Amino acid sequence: MTIENGNVVKMRYNAKIGDRIIGTSRDKKPLEFEVGEGHVLKGLDEAVVGLEKGTKKTVVIPPEKGYGKRKKDFITKMPRNKSNEPVRGIEEGNIVRYKTEKGIFKYATVAKVEETNVTLDLNHPLAGQTLTFELEILDVK
Repeated sequence: MTIENGNVVKMRYNAKIGDRIIGTSRDKKPLEFEVGEGHVLKGLDEAVVGLEKGTKKTVVIPPEKGYGKRKKDFITKMPRNKSNEPVRGIEEGNIVRYKTEKGIFKYATVAKVEETNVTLDLNHPLAGQTLTFELEILDVK
């Protein structure tokens, strides 16, 4: 059976940036999703179309079909006393939680720490990265 939109696919994968594995299902439950429904990265959704059960394939997903391109306007400064983190615990590279004006909690990467302000990067940590997925299609329904 050739995979089409609407099929349910079960697969194993390794996700990589360069040679570094950033995610895997090899020692876990296989990833299962309905193709074309937007439950996985767009590039991964598109990559499985046309494959069949038993297929092993390596696919490269550019940023625009992965976590998006990095956006400069997603960098913002905020006073240190507005963070939910202890003031002494804020360091460059840390992930901090913040509350939006609508009351939704989100996460950001600390890009710079100053005496009174913290510069936050609201981009997804994998934004701007080209991803490589090593896929193995286990089942198609």
